[in-house]
Amino acid sequence: MFGREKVRERKSQLQVACFKIGRESYGVTIDHIREVIKVPLESIYAIPNVPEYITGIYNLRGNIIPLINLNIRFNIPSVCETEEDKILTGYLIVNIKGKLLGIFVDKVLKVISFDATRVQEPPATLQTLDRKYISGVVRIDREENFESEYLILIDIERIFDKAEFEEIPYKESDER
Repeated sequence: MFGREKVRERKSQLQVACFKIGRESYGVTIDHIREVIKVPLESIYAIPNVPEYITGIYNLRGNIIPLINLNIRFNIPSVCETEEDKILTGYLIVNIKGKLLGIFVDKVLKVISFDATRVQEPPATLQTLDRKYISGVVRIDREENFESEYLILIDIERIFDKAEFEEIPYKESDER
């Protein structure tokens, strides 16, 4: 729902949930996010024979949801160095094509709003993660009181190709 073409078309404010994966700041439009939660390790149940980035399943108020680790998915080392960093880790519960997934992030930051016209194409030299996952990049002004100078916008619907998406164990959500 939030692709490069739609960014160019929109002339309105975007609301983006911001988080860290490794040392970089990323964002996902809030229309995909249901909530942000902490998941105790003892509540995660491992599943055999799934890709390494699927860390298990979790019972979220009767919904069994798969948990995805973006550090592993994107091959980005985690940098939880302090107790504060560990406290700020969490899962974004997202709805992708009718599937609820828990997406692990190193640090949950905040929700920010900005004009969609500020979104730029990702630079060709961007090495952080595969450009196909990226909707755009936003330069953050100092007065916006944000940790990073740039925010990389992830196209959450593109983080899995069709075959990978079908491998993810899930219970269908009634939210579409």
